[in-house]
Amino acid sequence: MMTDLVAFDLDGTILDAEGRLAASAAETLEELIVRGIPIASVTGRSILRIQHPFESHPTLARALYLAGYNGSVILGPGEGAEREVLHEERLDEESFAQIVEYGRAEGLNLMYCLFERTDAGIAEEYRHVRPIDHLEALKGPGMVLDVDLYVGRTAQAHAGGRSGAAGAAHRRYQSAVRRSGLYSVGDSRSGGIYASGRE
Repeated sequence: MMTDLVAFDLDGTILDAEGRLAASAAETLEELIVRGIPIASVTGRSILRIQHPFESHPTLARALYLAGYNGSVILGPGEGAEREVLHEERLDEESFAQIVEYGRAEGLNLMYCLFERTDAGIAEEYRHVRPIDHLEALKGPGMVLDVDLYVGRTAQAHAGGRSGAAGAAHRRYQSAVRRSGLYSVGDSRSGGIYASGRE
């Protein structure tokens, strides 16, 4: 069997209890690089936070494909501005307005992230807004679609009865995961590491 890609989560998978890259994981990932097998970190973390555990392993850091915000942004290998944006899914104005209204109606906090690729690299900023009056004035440009951060609740735990944009986004995410042949986060079949291969 030829392996096309090895993808893994960070927290509770290749990081130890203190959030450091486990030595055994670093050795395994380095071996995969030597064998020419692409590696990808797939997580709910932001793109910049994905890279922190690899700061003391620059070869690994440069080789990684980065899938952040639960897959809403995917970057190719490299460093800084040389990383190519392979995929990004942003909120449209209507969805953003629906999420703001849902949060307001439910009395929930809203957390969102601004993500931009600049000539210098990646610029990210998380914002947490307690009173969300007038947030719709932002109209959503630059907002990254992170289904777990819509309204301060875990979308995967609450999407069953969720309607509107948040539920639709979660269903699109789950459908894409199923089509990919990979298992979603928390699925007992995944073992924490995702691998896609062919005979």
